[in-house]
Amino acid sequence: MDNTELIYLLRRAARHSREGVEEGRFGMPPPPSEGTIPPEGPWHRPGIHGGEQPRRDRERVLSLLDETEGISQQKLALILGIRPQSLSELLGKLEKDGLLLREKNPEDRRETLVSLTEEGKARAASFEEERRRTGEAFLAPLTAEERETLGQLLTKLLEGQEEE
Repeated sequence: MDNTELIYLLRRAARHSREGVEEGRFGMPPPPSEGTIPPEGPWHRPGIHGGEQPRRDRERVLSLLDETEGISQQKLALILGIRPQSLSELLGKLEKDGLLLREKNPEDRRETLVSLTEEGKARAASFEEERRRTGEAFLAPLTAEERETLGQLLTKLLEGQEEE
């Protein structure tokens, strides 16, 4: 199994893990409602909510937009798990920087569609390359056999989550 496949499986496993925790699985209670998250503890997520990691927030949004061209702003907020107001503020900054465009959906004028500009696509590609290098460095201590085993174990965990 090559590094790209392993990194993909690790990301999927992390996403499933977060979703499971947020749904109250794995022996943890569901997270508190928006605005009541204490500054420390298992539910504190720096970034869009706390403004502590603006670069990471930008990366998340640009990477997701690179995968889903012309997504609605509302759906983007749902996928990212953030309030529409917080997303709107971040999108405004990215739009000002020339990285994305927001346009009314011609089929439903109530909906705003978000897409990347060419500069935004280039920035998303550079984030992805940086993630790939980081992932390869993370996996470097493993032998080919250990990577194969890790891939099989991650696949088994993910399949178990999908069955629930």
